Amino acid sequence: MKRWAAIFWAIAISNISFAQFVFEFEDEVQVLNNATPLALPWAGGINSAQFNTIDFDGDGDEDLVILDRASDRITTYLNENNGYLFAPDFAIVFPEDVDGWLVLKDYNCDGRKDLFTSNPQLGMKVYQNIGFIDGLLSWNLVADPIFTQGFSSQINLQVNGSDIPGIEDLDGDGDLDILVYNFAIGGGIEYHKNLSVENNGNCGELQYERITKTYGGFEECLCDLFAFQETCNDVINGGGRVVHAGGKSILSLDMDADGDKDILVGQEQCQKLNFLENVGTAADALMTGFTTDFPFNTQMVNFKVFPAAYYEDVDFDGTKDLLVSPNASFNINDEIDFANSSWFYHNAGSDNNPNFEFVENTFLQGDMIDMGDQAAPAFGDIDGDGDQDMILGGRGLERPGGFYATLQLYENIGSSGDPLLSLIDEDFLGLSSRRYKVIKPQIVDFDRNGGADILLTTQLENSVETVLSLIPNSNDAGQTPSYDQANLQTVNIDLDFSDNPFAYDISGDGALDLVIGKFSGAIEYHRNDGGNNFTLEDDSFYDISNNPFRIRPSLAIHDLDASGQPELITVDVSGEITIYSDFILTLDSPQPGENEIVFNETFGGAFSYNFGRDNWISIANLHGADRASIALGTSQGGVQILNNADGVITNPGVNPIEITIFPNPGSSVINNGRVNIRVNQEAQVEVVSILGQTVMEGMRLKRNETLQIDSRTLPSGLYLVKAFIGENFTTSRLLITN
Repeated sequence: MKRWAAIFWAIAISNISFAQFVFEFEDEVQVLNNATPLALPWAGGINSAQFNTIDFDGDGDEDLVILDRASDRITTYLNENNGYLFAPDFAIVFPEDVDGWLVLKDYNCDGRKDLFTSNPQLGMKVYQNIGFIDGLLSWNLVADPIFTQGFSSQINLQVNGSDIPGIEDLDGDGDLDILVYNFAIGGGIEYHKNLSVENNGNCGELQYERITKTYGGFEECLCDLFAFQETCNDVINGGGRVVHAGGKSILSLDMDADGDKDILVGQEQCQKLNFLENVGTAADALMTGFTTDFPFNTQMVNFKVFPAAYYEDVDFDGTKDLLVSPNASFNINDEIDFANSSWFYHNAGSDNNPNFEFVENTFLQGDMIDMGDQAAPAFGDIDGDGDQDMILGGRGLERPGGFYATLQLYENIGSSGDPLLSLIDEDFLGLSSRRYKVIKPQIVDFDRNGGADILLTTQLENSVETVLSLIPNSNDAGQTPSYDQANLQTVNIDLDFSDNPFAYDISGDGALDLVIGKFSGAIEYHRNDGGNNFTLEDDSFYDISNNPFRIRPSLAIHDLDASGQPELITVDVSGEITIYSDFILTLDSPQPGENEIVFNETFGGAFSYNFGRDNWISIANLHGADRASIALGTSQGGVQILNNADGVITNPGVNPIEITIFPNPGSSVINNGRVNIRVNQEAQVEVVSILGQTVMEGMRLKRNETLQIDSRTLPSGLYLVKAFIGENFTTSRLLITN
């Protein structure tokens, strides 16, 4: 780098005032599905829900908390007028280290539900609910791990991280006992009795003793196969011991009002819930048979993978209902219907003598945008009416003819200032015929002809290869876009499985380069050498390198604060969004990113937020040109939008103003000092020195018209070429002369 350039970068970095970004959750834009308004369109979807209720806002009503195992994320819903309102502000009141499973039960009988969760190495831990401090639900870690008295010594109470233990007062003495599958070999259920009442006369302690390894006198051998008062070795043809294969769930409840607890168990490799009636007593359980026809006299549970049951009152009638969801961390063998994975059974009986009636298989998620798994939105004017529509891809679902993904079209039937999205096509462009396993779209002028094209990141069924393809817009700019999948072209770039590419002109030469989030956590920069031939320039772009805690990053690049310089926005497996402000100015000296960007209206201030694993990030502008939004396609199959709370002037969308300068740097020995300036929309262009002095002004360019200037008339140095539409500044690009 020449001396003057090095001095400039030092000055630039020392004088950069990085923006403080603040975003708010979208809760205004309405969405229609089959002409029916969705009550919770932007809640983000549901895949593997673990349901619990607790009063987290202090108003005396039980609110709803969901830990989604597929995304490893807590979402919160306020109980408002006997309905649920998505309330993301309250997710921060729960401990950050909730892992694998979550059970909310009152262990010390103080009327407040406490929090049980996994310690992946040591078993389980407990947070005591100590009430509200300064309006914030607060916790105190009281056991990490929980210990139990074994047959010869005290041991930690182990539970597999993929299991959900049964935590309930089994013997009716008032304190919470625990059922867990045998950690080492599975099959039998261990009963850990809480001795707090026996030892202290109250239920205020966690004092456990392992009573038996075969609670109820049975072992679970295979799917729908149990051994009662014998071993699995006795009942399996050919003998053999069953190991703990896959996760298991336990729910204890009294199904027949006889004063003892029966159990429901689910297994990761099995389709149905198994019901085992306790024909013994509360103190000495005995199971002698089972049934898979559960619930009785209604639509029975039949998932292909790992059904898990929960018992909570969610229809506000004072009686606990049955909720069932697959407790899977991902779509195992592509067999789970994550678009219909939240089953609700109304209890027409009582808590201790329930009568379950099937209501729906889309509890809450039917009120959301939820296309199944790993949603990927893109926003642009698809129908040419001047406002932003949404196309939504993602991972596939089991459908007639196989497992494949589609691209959905949500048309904005409102306006740019008053948007209303309506799902009008569930197989936009007929891409189902290609049997893609994954579809992730980007709307961008990839061929640089002024029209908005559709760039697709796809994976084929039974393939680990990721392919980048282009469906060009066959109409000119200003006309209604026209797309035909028959015109699909493959982009010449080798991609690995789970790569997330984003097209943007990093080099400033007018051709779109590719910035790629890698499985390893690194971000690569591939320069477009012309003709869409890409060369790897940097395998740790902006110093973002391999990081096991930040794998699978998705990214977008956009000027979020109307500074004239774009931001790099990333999200990765940590679930945290990071914004690198004006990053083009600091490519040689990367600056830390900003992640405390989500404004919490309830508690005040901006916080980082866990959006869960495997999100797809894009830019939207549903509210018009006065603010840009960050849109996330979640791993839970839904969409969440963060609106720019600062209301900055920006111009996101399918065809933002872009300035191309070539050659750059401009030199007297190259092209006789002539420098070409081009914009992709009609605009007025001026050239300004780094000191703010206008050196060329009043140059109006039509779309894709080239302006040629003589760089020899400008002293050597750095300049900004600025573009305006009317009186509004839109963007700028650096010009170097020497």
